[in-house]
Amino acid sequence: MAPLWVEKGLEPRPYGGSYDHLYLDIYPPSLQPQARPHVPATEWLRTTPARHPPAGARPDALARAGRRPVVYVTLGTVFNDVNVLRRLVDGARELDVFVVVTTGPGTDPLALGPRLDNVAVFDFLPQRELLPHCAAVVSHAGSGTFLGALAEGVPQVCVPLGADQFLNADACVRAGVGLAVEPCAGKVSVGKVSVGLERVLGDGTFAAAAARVRDEIAAMPSSMDAAERLHQRYG
Repeated sequence: MAPLWVEKGLEPRPYGGSYDHLYLDIYPPSLQPQARPHVPATEWLRTTPARHPPAGARPDALARAGRRPVVYVTLGTVFNDVNVLRRLVDGARELDVFVVVTTGPGTDPLALGPRLDNVAVFDFLPQRELLPHCAAVVSHAGSGTFLGALAEGVPQVCVPLGADQFLNADACVRAGVGLAVEPCAGKVSVGKVSVGLERVLGDGTFAAAAARVRDEIAAMPSSMDAAERLHQRYG
């Protein structure tokens, strides 16, 4: 944006002046980069409910899980490439877990292949109802899935594909709440997904770190609280 500033006779500001004033941030401090000198003032804002009331009956998808840990596999609503999703599912189903998959809009659940005993596939499930029952999440690390899982204290295996997902995957590893498996030459390794998930499920430090971030998110102001604080400060 600097040329536009110069054209108007103005001195260019770092980041186009985006952070010159108060910045609303939905990521808790433990998920932030260590240095943020370009952000002089921050108001934290919790975008997901920190605690949900009991959802009543568990999602029907979990009726077949039995005592197996439940693993949620998703690529969200935009990056839901069925070929990538199939590789994530193949990596997860190799373990002694029950896999719940959402394909997202426009993808037929049958596209993932024949029904398997330890895999349940849907186009959509309410994330809030499913995540409290999950032992781990395997996803693209989109912000909605990434923060939603951490709000419930669920550790993750992140397979970033684009956009902000690489930043989220880095934050995941840095905070110790999970692992990242980045595609190589555009392909996702089924073996690496399986090994990563097995480690996340077997090493309690990931779940403990995710629980700490869950509590940190719970302590952040709600949207109503943040609005009230902003009104008192600037209104």
